[in-house]
Amino acid sequence: MAKAEAYTDVINGVKALSKGVENIEKAIGETSSSGTKSGDDNGELSRKRKRLTPTNDKLAHHDIKDTEIAKYRLQDTSSSEGLVVQSQVNDGQHIDTNKHCVMRSKKILLILDVNGLLADIILPPPNDCKSDINISRRAIFKRPFSDEFLRFCFQRFDVAIWSSRTRKVLDRVVDYLLGDLKKKLIFLWDLSHCTRSSFRCLENQHKIIVFKKLRKIWEGNSRLASENGYYDESNTLLLDDSPYKALLNPKHTGIFPWPYSYKDINDKSLGPDGDLRVYLEGVATSGNVKMYVEQHPFGRRSIDETSPFWSFYSSVLKAVH
Repeated sequence: MAKAEAYTDVINGVKALSKGVENIEKAIGETSSSGTKSGDDNGELSRKRKRLTPTNDKLAHHDIKDTEIAKYRLQDTSSSEGLVVQSQVNDGQHIDTNKHCVMRSKKILLILDVNGLLADIILPPPNDCKSDINISRRAIFKRPFSDEFLRFCFQRFDVAIWSSRTRKVLDRVVDYLLGDLKKKLIFLWDLSHCTRSSFRCLENQHKIIVFKKLRKIWEGNSRLASENGYYDESNTLLLDDSPYKALLNPKHTGIFPWPYSYKDINDKSLGPDGDLRVYLEGVATSGNVKMYVEQHPFGRRSIDETSPFWSFYSSVLKAVH
């Protein structure tokens, strides 16, 4: 008799538990938005437990202009009932981040130059010193500590490369300098992404003045939407040894290290205690790139109204605009 009573109690408990579950499911169904059901007779997964995510995994790691607008698919999730949209965009297309729920990137976008920063590229090759490698008849002198410096950069920043070299030469040089790290670049831009002028450089009459306009990243390619978010002037830093290339950008969004020369055998700027490495460690922990650069000047001065050759550069800017 005792066993029968115990069995009855268990059955009643199971029934009560089952009833409680039904009540909970009913409550959830009533509160779900747009009348979405929590389940159906065929056992299909609830639509409210699915998230819209891009199927295109080809984020612009090398050339933004080659990206395509992402297609989206429904993917099962177990913790979110809302739609989370991350957008990938074509070169030159604008995104309204308020509509697409994309957050500002938590990591700073560090845009590196190549010649003068990571290496010294000489054409024609010099006779007084053997280069590390020759590419397209150019002598490539790898800067001391560049390998360790690049590993540091990829650990602390979202890294991109923007060079005013042609694509044909740039690809081979970057392959040599970065190796497998090239795959991790947010983008790899060449001369074709620069804004050109009809003026020649004061420092080198053989070179045409070009600019690296950061708004092409912030607006034209629309925040480079990724899992990390978008970029703007508060979390983007351009590194270039030519200050004039940043004339189209807001102040304090770039720094201009002194150019590396292969003749400087004691160069340690990229090393663990080097001035550039130490400076970037500070940038990485800053809350705002513009504020940090304004408060901590580095390298060559930016060009502005107080510069000796401002009359020349102001003429260039007027012609470009």
